Amino acid sequence: MQGPIRSWLKDREICMDILKKLRETKQVYIVDHDVPISISKHLFALLDEKRKEEARKRGIPEEQFEWEDLLGMLVGLVTS
Repeated sequence: MQGPIRSWLKDREICMDILKKLRETKQVYIVDHDVPISISKHLFALLDEKRKEEARKRGIPEEQFEWEDLLGMLVGLVTS
């Protein structure tokens, strides 16, 4: 039984280290993606507001206009 407990403790330690680093750098970690990303809280707030604005312009619920849609639009992969 020591193996699973030891593994859980190691995973917990890694998670705590990640959270500590995010707090120190004032960043957020976006995990609702195919590829998780870490960005500053300020940039996150700006992008989230832009995402909501685009959803309103397109007449779709905010929850359905995802980060990938916004990023694709911003880099020119998806047309407005």
